Amino acid sequence: MSLLFLVLFAAGAVTIANPSFEETRNDGRVIGWTAVASVMDDSCSRFTVDARRSHDGERSMRIENLDPAHACLMQDLRVAPGLLYRISAWARTQDIGRNAAGAGLTVRGLTRIAGDLRGDNEWQAVELYLKTGRGVDSVTLMLTLGLPTRPNQGIAWFDDVTLERIESLPDGVVPFIVKAHHLERASSWRSHSLMLILAGIVVLAAPLGWRFLGRTIQPKEAASASRVIRPDVLIFGGTMLLLWLALLPAIDRSLLHHSGADQHALQATLWREGRVSQLEDGGWLELSPYKGRYYVSFPPVPTLVELPLTLIFGRETPNTLALLLATWLSMMMAFALLVRLGADRRSAFLLAFAFFWGTNVLYLSLEGSVWHQGHLFGVCFALAAFLCVSGAVSPSRAAVGALLLGFSVGCRPFHVFTVPLYCYLACRRAPAWRNVAAAIIGFAPPIVFYAVYNIARFGSPFEFGHTFLPWSRAVEHGVFNLAYLPRNLFHAFAQLPAWDAGREILGFSGRGTAIWIHSPILLLGFGAFLSGRLPRSEKALIALALFLHWGGLLLHESNGWFQFGYRYGVDLIPVLVYAAGRLCRAYPWPLVPLVQYSVLLNLYGALWFYVLR
Repeated sequence: MSLLFLVLFAAGAVTIANPSFEETRNDGRVIGWTAVASVMDDSCSRFTVDARRSHDGERSMRIENLDPAHACLMQDLRVAPGLLYRISAWARTQDIGRNAAGAGLTVRGLTRIAGDLRGDNEWQAVELYLKTGRGVDSVTLMLTLGLPTRPNQGIAWFDDVTLERIESLPDGVVPFIVKAHHLERASSWRSHSLMLILAGIVVLAAPLGWRFLGRTIQPKEAASASRVIRPDVLIFGGTMLLLWLALLPAIDRSLLHHSGADQHALQATLWREGRVSQLEDGGWLELSPYKGRYYVSFPPVPTLVELPLTLIFGRETPNTLALLLATWLSMMMAFALLVRLGADRRSAFLLAFAFFWGTNVLYLSLEGSVWHQGHLFGVCFALAAFLCVSGAVSPSRAAVGALLLGFSVGCRPFHVFTVPLYCYLACRRAPAWRNVAAAIIGFAPPIVFYAVYNIARFGSPFEFGHTFLPWSRAVEHGVFNLAYLPRNLFHAFAQLPAWDAGREILGFSGRGTAIWIHSPILLLGFGAFLSGRLPRSEKALIALALFLHWGGLLLHESNGWFQFGYRYGVDLIPVLVYAAGRLCRAYPWPLVPLVQYSVLLNLYGALWFYVLR
């Protein structure tokens, strides 16, 4: 460290390169700053030096998001551990959405924005107060519009950025704490050695599992061959749970990590207080304004999971751990379902592994946000329902399975398209009318609950609240419309990954990437339509469940934004697992390298989604 730097540092002055954006390269890019966006394309995010608007001097920096996105300018700054700093800038905004993260200042690794300006604002000062933790000698300043998990659209201008060391905080100000582990999230591949070790284990796990699992005990008779719980199941389940838990520190998550997108924890807290709404806007949380109050706009079943957790932890529930455990349970149920449908145990192990580690389930399971909870709790309940009607089905099993399927509808409503297939499976054996009656009795309570709950809040049995969200009212064609189909089909089947030259990593579109690239195992279930083993009626009902479910999702405006891969495809997994189990009893060895590829790409996808981007 030079003597000059020591003098400047002692005086409290820390230099920011090109703080007023007056210096540019020949190609128009601003000197000293790095532009980063979730989609590095002028059709989504644009960075321009604006000579028509400035707070001081001749220029300012303009960031424009044409679609909901995260876009920011970054600069690495030298700091010292254990000190207080104030970062300030002047900002101006136009047409920034009010229900997502706004414009302002943050540092890389944090999930809050100082200023958080939304709507239209003239030039105003924005200040960010930092306290550096032990071992922190640099921070990455971000002039941001939106955040990765809370993308937004609109225009923001920035000018006159300063950083200074301060001795004390103004009254009432709470600083952002920057710890060393925040910086590790933005570091090189070497800092992610745990993820690389896990990837190596996965490369070996698939062929070793193919070779040994399912053969731990050789059945001496046919009856024992169908028994699900055996030592090989305990080995598989225990190993997978440990690997899953090991992923959390690899992406900077603690075991009791609480996701800030916690609408279900909020709703559980309101229920405990005897309320279903609140008077305050939830900020970036998707709360629906209706008649002067704000409501959680997501189907309520995940709130039932959060409710007992709030009794112990309050609103800061370990929602990520709860989701991870539910997803692990889903994988084990998928294995049991495949075995009951006649798949040999070796194929069942590999397919269960592939459906949950070789698809977008993997990255979704590592963050207990409201969107991820809906997907994965829905998958869990639907798989449990299919498990109830595999094999011999009594009226009691038909009723319990229908109750569980009703719960899945209360996570993701389009699971209702699975009901005809479920009824067919429940009624294959006489007396069919008893099973039909039992299924109706089981399915009715959750459906009646949703209808009554929605009427009490919005006056309609079918309205969960999304219609009243500001963003849904602002879109031209509404939430669901055929106008979105061409774009969504492109992302679902044709959108390819792209090399991000700025960060030198492989990146993915936030609106979705072709499903055959990141989750090819999902296409296996569609092979059921080509199989001669299945009756035509069963094929038709599988097709009905898949195409109505997916077809409805393809009409949705957001298409799952923001995501790795194509998260809406996860909702199809219960039906696809069933179809894969009915398609073939023993899958050939080429499935092994396909699973290896899928799992490795989804491990990278989780790292990209939570760390690299």
